[in-house]
Amino acid sequence: MAGMNHVRHAASVRGLDTTVLDAALVVARRAVDAGYGPDGFSRLGEILGMTERADRSRC
Repeated sequence: MAGMNHVRHAASVRGLDTTVLDAALVVARRAVDAGYGPDGFSRLGEILGMTERADRSRC
């Protein structure tokens, strides 16, 4: 996450749109909070799937 935060900060300082980076950081934070931090980016698909299922259950 430190690397992602660095890229986001560098983009922001240069006046670039960070919307996609911010969204990616939210997903990464969810993965870390769910205990997947040591697993790397491969677990992000699982986190995204959990979000998608939760969204569908609200319909």
